[in-house]
Amino acid sequence: EVQATVAVSPTLPHQLIAYRDPPGRKVEIIKSRYAGDSWETRSENPPTESSPVSLTIDPRYANTAYLCTWFFWAVGELASTGDVYKTDDGGRTWKKLKEGPAYVQAFVSFAAPETVYVLAHDVEFGVGRWSHIYRSNDGGARWRKVPLPDVLESKQEWIQEMEVSPHQPDVLYVATNQFQFFELTVDGEWVEKSQGLPPRPDFKGPIASGVVSFVPDPKIPDRLYAAMITGDGKHPHSVYVKPDADSPWQTYSSGLEAVEVNDLSIDPVNLMLYAATTAGIYVTPLYSEPEQPNPQPAIAESRLFQNYPNPLDESTHIPYQLLQPGRVTLDIHNVFGRLVHSIKLGAQAEGRYVLPDRAAPWNGRNASGEKVAGGIYFYTLKVNGQSVDTRRMAVMRK
Repeated sequence: EVQATVAVSPTLPHQLIAYRDPPGRKVEIIKSRYAGDSWETRSENPPTESSPVSLTIDPRYANTAYLCTWFFWAVGELASTGDVYKTDDGGRTWKKLKEGPAYVQAFVSFAAPETVYVLAHDVEFGVGRWSHIYRSNDGGARWRKVPLPDVLESKQEWIQEMEVSPHQPDVLYVATNQFQFFELTVDGEWVEKSQGLPPRPDFKGPIASGVVSFVPDPKIPDRLYAAMITGDGKHPHSVYVKPDADSPWQTYSSGLEAVEVNDLSIDPVNLMLYAATTAGIYVTPLYSEPEQPNPQPAIAESRLFQNYPNPLDESTHIPYQLLQPGRVTLDIHNVFGRLVHSIKLGAQAEGRYVLPDRAAPWNGRNASGEKVAGGIYFYTLKVNGQSVDTRRMAVMRK
C-alpha cells in the first residue's frame, strides 16, 4: 500500500504537490502542473528520517510549500519527534525550519501569508499525548510558542483539528478529542465555543471521538462547519454549522443521515460544501441565514450560476433561477459558436434550481451522445426562447 497525500495550490488550482511513500522504496516528492494528469518527481528521499505527514502550499506562491514530518521511536519517555521543512521551488529542494516534537500540519494564513502556524504532538507511551502550536510571522525563519487553553495541559485531551481564520491571521480555531471547541481571539484569549455540539459519550474503547474535520467559511467571518464522530461506533458522523460568533452550533446534515462523514472541504468560488463520506462525495450550498419576510420578491431576476464541478470530466450540474415561470432550455456552444447540445427542460415554475436534485445535469456529451473534447464551452439559459444569461465552463478530460 502506498502512503500519500496531496496539496492543491490556492492560486493555481491545476498545480499540485504530493508525496508518496511506497513500501520498501524511498519517499518521493512529486508535482503536477496539469491537475494530476501527469506527474514529475521533484526530489527522492527528502532530507529527513521522519515520515512525511502533511503538505501545505503557500496561498500566494504555488511553488512554496511546507512539509511536516513525524517519527516514532520507543527509547526514553517520548515516543515521537519531527521536523518542519520548506521549499520555494516546487519540492526540488527543502530547507529545515524547525525540529522538535512530531509535527502534524502547517497552516498558512490567507489574510497574511507570511504568518505560518504548525501543530505538533508529543506522545508518551501508556500515558497520552499533549499538543503544541508554534507561530512564525516571517515565513518560518523564527518561531514562538502559542499558549494553549489550560484544559490542554492534560495528557488526556489534545488538539484533534485546527484551522486559521481566512479573515484574520491572529484568530485560531481548535477542536479537541473531548468534544471541546476553542477560539483564539484577536486579543490573545482562548474562548470555548462548544455550545450546541453533542457531549462526549460515556463509553470505553479505542474508537476516536470528537471533531474529525472542520473548515471556516471563506466569505463570512466566524462561520464554521464541523464533522463529528460520536465515538461509540453506533452513530454516523454528523455535520454542524456555527452561523456566527454568538450562535450555538446546529446540525447541517440533511441528506447525510445514513452515511459517515470523514472530511469537509469548501469550494470558495462556487460556495459549495463538500463532504467525503463512506458512501462517496456529497455536496451542498454553504449555509445561508433563514430568509426574513420581505415585501420584495425573493428572486430579483432570472439568471445562471456557475456550473459545478468546474472543470468537469464526466458530468456537471448547471444551476439557475427563474423570476417567472416559462419553458426552459440550456444551450451549450463551443468556442467557435457551434451548438454542441441543447438541454430542453420543459415548463418550469419560478424559483431556484441550484441543488443537485434541481439543477440541470449535463453528461459532457453532444447531441449524438459522443463525449465532447476538452476545452472551453459556453452555456446559455433561455426562457420561452429568449436568451437570459450566458456563462463559461471548462471540460478537462483525463
